[in-house]
Amino acid sequence: MNNEFLRANRVFFYSQTGDKFFRPVRVAAKRPSIESVSFNISSNATTEQLDEAFKLRLSRFIYDLSDPDAETRLEATNALVAIGEQAVVPLISCFDLTPRPGLSQFPEEVGDEYAQAILEFGEPATSHLLKALADGRFIIKFRSANTLGRTISDPNLMIPGLIGVLDDSPPHTSYATEAHDLIRESERAITRIWRISEIDLENQRKLLALSHHPNPFIREVPSKLLEMSR
Repeated sequence: MNNEFLRANRVFFYSQTGDKFFRPVRVAAKRPSIESVSFNISSNATTEQLDEAFKLRLSRFIYDLSDPDAETRLEATNALVAIGEQAVVPLISCFDLTPRPGLSQFPEEVGDEYAQAILEFGEPATSHLLKALADGRFIIKFRSANTLGRTISDPNLMIPGLIGVLDDSPPHTSYATEAHDLIRESERAITRIWRISEIDLENQRKLLALSHHPNPFIREVPSKLLEMSR
């Protein structure tokens, strides 16, 4: 992702630590400078000073995820993982910076630096990705579904959320529409999970029940899963 794209697409997001909400953090058009900020903040530092230090660090590391240098990207990912679970929600919000994938593109090939960082968090990221499936923005839901399909986590936590996306889909969709693309991406995620994980009987029944969905694309999902099991 180049700087021109970032200049045209700036995102604000919140991160949460316990009951404390930080003010919005922006992924800036320029690499945030943190050299002037002392991280040995005294015990009497104000809330505003702590917030500002946190925002600068988080913005810097997220910005560096799109750096062309592989070592810089790795250092940024490690730093975000070290910050902890509170970095996951800002990273999910950054999905909104990524371009809409074309029909011929796999989602992993387009603006995937945020998903790659989220995957490093493992299971702690799952609940945040599931919540993001209910986001009103297509690209957030689309990339959250894609990332869930690549997450090593409890499949019986992930499957209900992905089924929910399909259940909420309209009865009729056309190719090259957001609704259709979201169905296909949720299906791909379910297929990946089905292939490598043990899914309990209750969730298997819910998946097979999709054969009664009014949308013909969704009705195909159970037969594809059963074909894989043969």
